[in-house]
Amino acid sequence: MSADRRFFDTNLFIYSVDRSDPRMSAIALRLIREALDEGNGRISYQVVQEFLNVALKKFQSAMTRHDASTYVRDEMVPMLAVEPSQRLFEESLEAYERYRLNCATA
Repeated sequence: MSADRRFFDTNLFIYSVDRSDPRMSAIALRLIREALDEGNGRISYQVVQEFLNVALKKFQSAMTRHDASTYVRDEMVPMLAVEPSQRLFEESLEAYERYRLNCATA
């Protein structure tokens, strides 16, 4: 596995399935495929939750439950690396204090 890890935002996954902008979709698909092949993509559980909210409710043509489940299993779960924990929240609060970050980004 490459030492260079990449954290992906929800938008990348949304672009990968939203065909309204074929250029952005192709770029997103390429980035996801590279991350899966190299094993260096990382996402949090929040990215999965946000993706499902958009994919199941907000697309003009919503994904089916089955398609969403398959997509999450194949494309997202292999990158799932950030689980909620007390330690994660403590580190977020420490970063908030140290760097004066907005709480939403900490």
